This record gives sequence, structure tokens and C-alpha cells, in this order.
Amino acid sequence: MSKSTTHAAVNTAAADIADEALELLESTRERLDMLASLLRAIYRATPAVLVALGNNSRSGALDAQHLAGLGEQSAVEWSEYLEQQTEQLKGQLDAVGGEA
Repeated sequence: MSKSTTHAAVNTAAADIADEALELLESTRERLDMLASLLRAIYRATPAVLVALGNNSRSGALDAQHLAGLGEQSAVEWSEYLEQQTEQLKGQLDAVGGEA
């Protein structure tokens, strides 16, 4: 195998790895968006649950609502961060002649 053939094979492998990494980032971001939606639904459903509960159980429901709100906020922030990083990595890959 010639040196140029080896170099081309390494470049192809590196591009494939980069593409797979970008796909992983994008799918992770999509999953975080789904998690945020679930937590948002729990947060919004809590007031209806509070009406049905007695005074002794309301504290736990309020804790669940608070935790759902924190979880949603964290999932949204992490998703936005991954989206920014993905776009940055795509730009870097394009700059070196790869495909994104």
C-alpha cells in the first residue's frame, strides 16, 4: 500500500469517526429535548394533583414539581450546549475539508 493510499484511508476513517460523533451529539440532543418535554408535562400536571391530595401529601407533590422544573431547565440548557458544540464541530470539520 502506498503512502498516499494509506493517508487517504486514514482521512476516510477520521471523517467516518467525525460523522458518527456528530450523529451521537445530535441524537443525544434530541433525547434531551424529549426528557425536557416529559419533565415539563410533570411540572404542569402538578397543580391538578395538588387539588386531589390531602394536606399531608402536598409537600411531596411540590417537591416533585420543583425537581421537574429543575430537571427541565437542566435538560434544555444541556441540549442547547450540545447544539452549539455540534455546529462548532461541523464548522471545524468543514474547514479541514471533511463532510458534516
